[in-house]
Amino acid sequence: MSWRERFFRTVAAGSLVAALYHALAALGLLSGGGPAWRHALFTVIDAGLAWALVRRPRWLVFPAALLTVQQFTSHGRAAVTQWQAEHTVDWLSIVLLVALTTTVAVLWQERTEQA
Repeated sequence: MSWRERFFRTVAAGSLVAALYHALAALGLLSGGGPAWRHALFTVIDAGLAWALVRRPRWLVFPAALLTVQQFTSHGRAAVTQWQAEHTVDWLSIVLLVALTTTVAVLWQERTEQA
């Protein structure tokens, strides 16, 4: 198995964990902040991303890039706010943002190699 395949499977597994978290929060079994509909939406998005990372259609780089931008606006803002208010690092958000940015870069690399 190539490093790229291992990378995408690892990110897909992380995406499934995120889908599970959002599903539990949508059902009210975890306090995740935000409305239940948002957690339900991200349950579907994260599960779909996990599936797509295993299949890797050529077009995946574009929705993955949009998701990354959206996550920078939410998790990025939350990380900055936490740092400013508490002077602590939001490691979950940092890991998420690095993983998504790297995923888009590797998807782009794979797409251009296939062209």
